[in-house]
Amino acid sequence: MKLTFGMFLDGAPWSDKDASFGEVRLGPRGTLALFETHLGLSAPAVHPARRINEYLARVSADNREENWQHRSFAVDPWSTARQLLSWRDRLKAGGWEGGPFKGETVSPRLKSLAALERAAGPLSEGFEDRLCLVLKHLGKTESLPLSLVALLDNREFLPPVWQKIWSRVEAIGVSIKDCSHVSIKSGSASTLSLLRAALLSGDMPKEKAGGKKDDSLLLLEAEDEWQAAESLALWLASGSKESNDDVVIIAGSDTEILDEALRRQGLPRLGVSPVSRWRLALQILPLTLANAWEPIDIQRLAELLTMPAGPVPRYAAGFLLKALNEEPGIGGKAWKRALEEIAAGYARRKLERQAEKNNVHGEEDSRLPEPTAELLREAQAFADGLDAMLAGKRYSPEEGIPEERLRERCQWVIERLALLMGMDNTGAVDRSLLGEAIAQAREIQALAAGKKILPRVLVDRMLDAVIGEGRANPVKKQQAAPWTVLSHPGQIVNSFSTVIWWGFADPASPSEDYWSLKERELLQKHGVSLEDGYWRRQREAQAWRRTLLCARERLMLFFPKQKNGEEQARHPFWDEIISAAEALKPGTSGIIRPCGDLCKEGSWNLAGRSASLAPASPPGSESPVTASWSVPSGLIKPPKSLSYSQMSSYIGCPMNWTIKYHAGLKGMDALTLPSGNQMIGSLCHRIIYEIYAAAPAVSAAGAARKAESLYDELLPSMASELLLEGRELERRRLKTGIVHAVEDLAEKIISLGLTVKRPEEELKQDLKAGGGAIPFVGYADLVLKTSSGDTFILDMKWSSYSKYRKAEVENGDALQLAAYTWLLKSTGAAEAGGNVHAGYYMLAQRELLSDSPLLGKEALSSARSLDEIWNSGIRAWEKDFENLSVGTIEAKGIKEKLLAAETGAKDEKIQEKMSKEAAEQGLLYIKPPCKFCDYKTLCGFDKAGAGTTPDTVTGRAE
Repeated sequence: MKLTFGMFLDGAPWSDKDASFGEVRLGPRGTLALFETHLGLSAPAVHPARRINEYLARVSADNREENWQHRSFAVDPWSTARQLLSWRDRLKAGGWEGGPFKGETVSPRLKSLAALERAAGPLSEGFEDRLCLVLKHLGKTESLPLSLVALLDNREFLPPVWQKIWSRVEAIGVSIKDCSHVSIKSGSASTLSLLRAALLSGDMPKEKAGGKKDDSLLLLEAEDEWQAAESLALWLASGSKESNDDVVIIAGSDTEILDEALRRQGLPRLGVSPVSRWRLALQILPLTLANAWEPIDIQRLAELLTMPAGPVPRYAAGFLLKALNEEPGIGGKAWKRALEEIAAGYARRKLERQAEKNNVHGEEDSRLPEPTAELLREAQAFADGLDAMLAGKRYSPEEGIPEERLRERCQWVIERLALLMGMDNTGAVDRSLLGEAIAQAREIQALAAGKKILPRVLVDRMLDAVIGEGRANPVKKQQAAPWTVLSHPGQIVNSFSTVIWWGFADPASPSEDYWSLKERELLQKHGVSLEDGYWRRQREAQAWRRTLLCARERLMLFFPKQKNGEEQARHPFWDEIISAAEALKPGTSGIIRPCGDLCKEGSWNLAGRSASLAPASPPGSESPVTASWSVPSGLIKPPKSLSYSQMSSYIGCPMNWTIKYHAGLKGMDALTLPSGNQMIGSLCHRIIYEIYAAAPAVSAAGAARKAESLYDELLPSMASELLLEGRELERRRLKTGIVHAVEDLAEKIISLGLTVKRPEEELKQDLKAGGGAIPFVGYADLVLKTSSGDTFILDMKWSSYSKYRKAEVENGDALQLAAYTWLLKSTGAAEAGGNVHAGYYMLAQRELLSDSPLLGKEALSSARSLDEIWNSGIRAWEKDFENLSVGTIEAKGIKEKLLAAETGAKDEKIQEKMSKEAAEQGLLYIKPPCKFCDYKTLCGFDKAGAGTTPDTVTGRAE
């Protein structure tokens, strides 16, 4: 057998022939497996995390204060053991037998490593141990199934252990051939051939390159990866299959963007996927274990629940996410309500599956039997299990989690994912990745055994070691293509007409272990040879040169200046190329070629290939930004119910309402959890509700005391993010602010002679508009009454400023207050013959904003009464709904933006104009919610600008 060995050949194709026998190309790991098989040394692989755990036990067994690693071990045991094991393996690869070097002055590090090597306890064999064992047995064998070993790397550049292995192999009688040098004859004096000659000889040739642009050596510089991908895909598509047969593409980084460009050209994809620890399924276990610590991180819990294929069933996760959006915490009313819905859903789904199983004749029957008591207990047990796992006891990160509780969480992941793998559809996650997540959970269980209590830092380090670098995307596969695809320049064995290096950017280099000069001298004295970083860098540089040495006609280096929005530096090999090319002027003037300059006047040219380009669409055919879209008449039906927020969305922007309520398009639940002012406002509402639900009349001091205790009680279930580390000062300030706000509210209620009638009252009445009746629903925060029988509706807000709500009241635009007033009157909830007043209470500013005469001098002056506001709002809603019903969807924000661009007026002036025009027609104007809208990209708001007339732009929506 002929073996071609290279330090970068692991993962490379075994052969580039259609069929071959008796030859193989292998890297270090493949070659080690070959030797182990022949020598009878094969054994099951051991996960690196197991070895770290075993070494951790050795360090723990003799953790004395005088030990060199003692202080580091006390802070981070796992990382300390991991680093010590790494040093130990480096020493073993160099020939170290674990000796303490008696009689010598030994550094504390070597002394500790020697003591750990002699310590009791198992230590599984690592890669270096296996190499040393193979080296030892090679000295005892007399034959190998090898006739020739071709080394792609200079023998002197190899790590010491591999130099020893090949010396043993050579002593057995196997020929060792140095194939690190490549000899290519070229008849033309191109830049590439001259540089190749210079690298082979070490001297710059006297001959100069001819021509300004011989295209033999090119650095294709692109602004980003998209531009580079388009250029390479077009070059490949412009050549024949035969011309692409002799092309090799080095793709060390991912090719997702390049694959998309190739697909558009009708070419096969390269399918190179980077190894990543952030694959969706590989985050299931970390997110599950992150939920074990206190305080709860609600965002991490939401991320776990949004997993398309996670341990929580999709229907159950939906109920819990809904609860978190209502109350961003656990254990509260919304959370408990979600658990009840989950139990009911579990029973219903099981009955449905049983009905499908029994319905062998396909007869439809929508009736389901009542769940049995046993099924109800099973459903409740399932909901309780979810509650225990997601909202149960949490543990201090410093004190740690009991071993059995950690194992329980891992077992929950194992069982849930195993069940998921048995289903027909696993969603967006590949089954192999789910299997990997199960294996990781089992590995954590094994690592936790015997540790009793595990602090968070230890659990996180264990997870880091178990997940490692992660996995490649199993969905990405290489398709059959005429060209050859390699992942590293050191994998090029034969010459090619054209060598393409995709992603010619500076790679991340591994950090070097530091060994002092005295340590190296002592180790060398005792026959231990540590690899010098110089030789590793020489080996890498030699591998890079193979791209230039193995390219017969052309070397093309594709360099995107930006990747993922970050600036990139050119590959270090470029320094060597350009320094050699400096002596070849004028032949180097065309080496660097911007991808943007390849196309001129519709003709594209690069390295002997050309193509004619045409615009993707005829000039002027691109749809303009539109302020009005058309859909079939009658497509959009009246809403089943209406609320203030829906009505406001209707009037402010019918496009926003259509997308959100009619189409049902919304953001990801994990990204829409209440936070900031919205979260604090909900907490305040709940505190005030609890106070006045228990006692309609309460003193200001009593309200303050109750608010203080309720704040601490409700924080975990209503605003858990405030419990996170580093937010203590914010938490204290908010507590003070909320308590003062509640106290001030109670004082104002008493001073105005009001008493609380009902907190959080649901108001519901049919709205007779648009030729029908639509249920209108609202929830009044506080309904108060006066001694004379008047009613006062108070809506509470927590925001950074009160000026906008104040302007609402003064301008006569307070539709929310008008809606609640109408609801109270129309439902008969108001006192007979009494007046209805309404206002906003701004909690953060402690201001009551209302035009009610009850406030005396503090009352605001409003341009319209609440009844007038409601009537103008109804007319505006009816007009907008009439447009929607006939198929016209208006994006009012775009309309205003286009008007501003056309007239040159500022947005504020346009809004004033629109408000005035609406008032003249007896309609209510509401400012379009573009600033906070999630759909600006869909409607085209961001693209709206000058040059488009709002009266003429229209579009057609399917």
